[in-house]
Amino acid sequence: MSGAALTTDDLDLEPPPAGVPVALAPGPARAPAPSAWRAFLLATSVPRPWLVWSIAGALTALPILGWLVVYGWLGEAHRRLAQHDPQPLPPLRLIDLPVHARSGLAPLLAGHGGALALGATLLAFAITLLPALAFVLALGEGPLGALALIAGAGLASGALAVSAALATAALTHVELHRDEPLALPALLRAARRTWWPLLRVAPGFAVIAVACVALGALACGVGVVPALGCVQLAALHLRSQLREAAAAHPHEDVPPRSLLPSELRAAAPTAPRVRVPRPPARGGPS
Repeated sequence: MSGAALTTDDLDLEPPPAGVPVALAPGPARAPAPSAWRAFLLATSVPRPWLVWSIAGALTALPILGWLVVYGWLGEAHRRLAQHDPQPLPPLRLIDLPVHARSGLAPLLAGHGGALALGATLLAFAITLLPALAFVLALGEGPLGALALIAGAGLASGALAVSAALATAALTHVELHRDEPLALPALLRAARRTWWPLLRVAPGFAVIAVACVALGALACGVGVVPALGCVQLAALHLRSQLREAAAAHPHEDVPPRSLLPSELRAAAPTAPRVRVPRPPARGGPS
């Protein structure tokens, strides 16, 4: 089996495998505004959610190999979300793990690179802005100090929003287009479209995510694993909502359909079984 998932154009399959749409669904004429609450609700709509959350959380807690598999798995789900597949999250089967691990390298680098960019932005503001604010607050009295504090918070929020939009755009691109290079103009264009919706939904998403992990920690600590998986799926749905809200039309930036090795094996035609007559026993009647 080849390392990359094959497209259905490479094969003549009749009928198509279950779970993969024959053609792109029309999708909504106008995508609704991104919502953190709706992202978490969609994360609970998967079949057997506790099992799926536990698998995703366990893979997230497993360094390198688990990260590769979960990023590749969620990347395939994002591609099917873009195609409006009714069941976008493919079952995690053993035969598909090498494909998920190989396709998860670019999303892993983009996701962790985005986290490092956010951390660097916070560190830069902590080093430069906080001493300046402290100096202004020490000298100013009344409205001057309040204005300086508001201006500093606004600058920090704007820088974080731009960094998060760039990281989200990069992760979305490598999830949807695994074989295409990441072009800076396209990345900046996608970030320009999504930074304001992301700034509006990010605080609510962070609050719900922290609440989920805290509730999981109350369950003797073991509930943290499915809570992390739930947050991963909700973040996937939020990225999909941001992409659809920023798209000019429903099918913009939609990748071609692809099949996983397990789906190719299930769709392959099987030869009919032929009954071979047994030879007559020795010494029997001729």
